[in-house]
Amino acid sequence: MLSHSNNQGESAQLEGFYGKPLTLPFAVISIHPTSLMTDAWNEKTVIVRHKPVLETANNLLHGLTVTRPDAKESSLLEMSLTASNPQKAEDALNHLIQVYNQISKDERNKAALKTENFIQSRLKELGAALSDVDKKITEFKTKSDIVKDTDTP
Repeated sequence: MLSHSNNQGESAQLEGFYGKPLTLPFAVISIHPTSLMTDAWNEKTVIVRHKPVLETANNLLHGLTVTRPDAKESSLLEMSLTASNPQKAEDALNHLIQVYNQISKDERNKAALKTENFIQSRLKELGAALSDVDKKITEFKTKSDIVKDTDTP
């Protein structure tokens, strides 16, 4: 037996079987027994509580602590998450680390691209300036008759 709250906040019950999908107003779920569940669980009611994402995220945040294990100069962080389900806490921390690492990588790539674009722009400007200087030197040599005419003997 599965108990959940309906749209009006009233308790509603559905009968189902482990491993079989059950359609609730907010999701389709499937409940699977674990090795810790004995045959006595077959007669028990499973209660499902649906919480909004923001509320769930805030609950997780309340259990999250982030500290620096040593001096402020360190870039190491120590993170812990207190939750009723240790595996879910570990999964959440691992996901948080993955997201942090991806954002950090994206920011480094963005900075590198910005630097590369700046260097490319400066190279074009310097190339144009050098070309202009070379042109002016050639014009000066021609005007000043510094350039030797190699066609005449």
